[in-house]
Amino acid sequence: MSTYKNISNELKVLFSSNSIFRILLPIDVVLVFGGVIFMILSALFPGLGLDRGFFGNLLSSVAFWAFLLGLLLAYANLHEETIYVGCFLYSLLQLIYFIKYIRFFLVGYLVPALIFAGIGYLVFKRNSAAASSQDSMNL
Repeated sequence: MSTYKNISNELKVLFSSNSIFRILLPIDVVLVFGGVIFMILSALFPGLGLDRGFFGNLLSSVAFWAFLLGLLLAYANLHEETIYVGCFLYSLLQLIYFIKYIRFFLVGYLVPALIFAGIGYLVFKRNSAAASSQDSMNL
């Protein structure tokens, strides 16, 4: 068994032993996509006020941490499609912010975009390689 799967199995064992994480394990997809979609909506529609004021900042922070927790739970459950799609969407969000503030040339949005796009690509490549080897075994 590969190290990738060993770490995933150990995380699943660890999360299954905790009562809170045991409840959150089945909703990893909801946490990933709910968090990233909320962040994208607040970036695309600033008129909604989702990123302003105390309440908006609180919601944005909760969405970000829900997204990261969802990625970790998705890795524990080996939901690779959720991981790479979530990483690509977060990378898209960071590119939106980079384009939005291009006149200030804020590289702080470009670096996370590249990191999450790279992680998404690596998981996508691993998932497609595993799928192609599975298809060749079925023939």
